[in-house]
Amino acid sequence: MMFRANLIDTPDYYKLRRQLLLFGFLLSGFMGLLANFYTIPHLWLIIVLILTGLVFYYFFQTQKEVTATTGNRKIEIDSGYIRVKSNAGKILEEINLEQADRITVQETYGIPAENIHEVIKELRGENLQNVLIIHYKGHQRRFDFILDSYYMIEQLKKSVDAWKASGIRVDASTR
Repeated sequence: MMFRANLIDTPDYYKLRRQLLLFGFLLSGFMGLLANFYTIPHLWLIIVLILTGLVFYYFFQTQKEVTATTGNRKIEIDSGYIRVKSNAGKILEEINLEQADRITVQETYGIPAENIHEVIKELRGENLQNVLIIHYKGHQRRFDFILDSYYMIEQLKKSVDAWKASGIRVDASTR
């Protein structure tokens, strides 16, 4: 059993995802107006086209920034180790979980913007954060990561169950 996910490199990721959603809604609105171009006066059509172009530009710039804040490092978790790897597969950090004082996990993990309720929460600034915190050697290490499938959520649950079975203290956090 192996859990794998992309790590989030900076907390700016959450702010950028929110901006991306806002730009997406703006684009949808402008595209809706453009779909009815034959009922819009020519001057308004030109203004809507210019605004659509600007929003497209900022949407793609923000998308580049989001991509730059994730995917540079990956986390791999099994029952005994947490490894942080580069895109090339080089191990950058390895934590032996036998040395962990405790591990803080969330009660539930999820996929960002999975349903309309999650999208609305994200637009309000209540971003879904998938976090795991390892407490060891007198300090803590926080991992923020992106889940992309239910299979990986199940793999993470299996890892947590294996930690509990091996005697590692696992605390649940609501957020």
